[in-house]
Amino acid sequence: MDYRRLAIARLAQLASPVDRILLGRRYDIPEWLGTAYLELCTRDDALSYEEGVRLGMHDVILLSDIRQSVRGARVTMQDKNIAILIERRLG
Repeated sequence: MDYRRLAIARLAQLASPVDRILLGRRYDIPEWLGTAYLELCTRDDALSYEEGVRLGMHDVILLSDIRQSVRGARVTMQDKNIAILIERRLG
């Protein structure tokens, strides 16, 4: 049994987007990053202060920039287009 894969599958269901970004980086789970960023960029609520502190300045600015691009679009962007934008910004 692959405990790592089992833990990743279970945590993916339980962890918040911020947790998935932090854990995804720390434990090299790149497949979590794009979806977590997408959730944060498309949700109605802005980052909370606590989320911003946990993520750090780099991510807060990155998320703010992407959210502004999404909200500034004259037509509503589809999730796949937002995901492409996130991929480009993440490098």
